[in-house]
Amino acid sequence: MTKRNVAIFAAAFAFLAALVFAEEVRLLAFGWIFFVGRTFPQASINWEALATAAIVAVVTLCAVDLFSRSILRAIPLDEEKSRPRWHFRWSVYLTLTPTALFVVAYASIALARHVGWLITSP
Repeated sequence: MTKRNVAIFAAAFAFLAALVFAEEVRLLAFGWIFFVGRTFPQASINWEALATAAIVAVVTLCAVDLFSRSILRAIPLDEEKSRPRWHFRWSVYLTLTPTALFVVAYASIALARHVGWLITSP
């Protein structure tokens, strides 16, 4: 199969699936808007938890930066090579990457759970 045939097949399959599961697709795509509209006025911000999260994030970032700089200083070098400099943005990347992976994993689990609820709901 060529790429064009695969694309046509995928588009036809998506169209047929949308026809069969029209209500489920609509709820999955736009149902969250109604949920947010109902629950947003009832939400409140937990300022203590937000402050704790910010403090933990800053302390973690500082710890990663200090640890990485010490690791880089511990690497033995030849006399003719200059020691590379550790950049703070590398520490930011090292801190944010596992956080982003956690958020993506948590969101995929939530999506699978909600799709399961949609499939089993009357």
